[in-house]
Amino acid sequence: LTKVMQYMGVSPVQVGQEKVETVSLTASAFEGGEVPSEYAAVPLLKDPDAIIGDDLFVPEANIASYALPMADSKTVRNRPHVVAINVTDNAMSPLLDPGDLVYIDRADVAVHGHGEIFLVRDAKTGAAVIRRVCEYEEDGELYLLYSADNPKVPPRHYSIRKHFGGNRRQAILGRAVTARIDLINL
Repeated sequence: LTKVMQYMGVSPVQVGQEKVETVSLTASAFEGGEVPSEYAAVPLLKDPDAIIGDDLFVPEANIASYALPMADSKTVRNRPHVVAINVTDNAMSPLLDPGDLVYIDRADVAVHGHGEIFLVRDAKTGAAVIRRVCEYEEDGELYLLYSADNPKVPPRHYSIRKHFGGNRRQAILGRAVTARIDLINL
């Protein structure tokens, strides 16, 4: 597919999209200049594990660079607390693979249905991971079920009270809003 698109002079991110989301993976894309008004600068995190649940502020030391989605896209429109992270494992494969970029709305932690995708804290490992999340209540206690799309990754059940001190924001770090799939490495 890549060779065909190169022959036709088409970029993989242009296929099937009306508006192309441009991503800069350089530390200083504009060398101190301003981001063009048609784009929004979204911090690309160096270390998602360093996210503190209740704190929506992103320390400059944790910003690797900036992703630049179109300012009027659903990725950032009316979402002032969006960050971007690179997928580093294959737990959500085939949907998300290493190298894909996922935009996370840190302010949105409400689970409305079954299997919505979030950035969550795994209580067993302490890592920030992307998983499908379901909430359920049992004997008056709220639980979260984390599941991956890869059948080799087992689901995990956590009690909000027992594993996260009763604070949902320590468990759910933000909703996955959109993803930019790495088509070049398919």
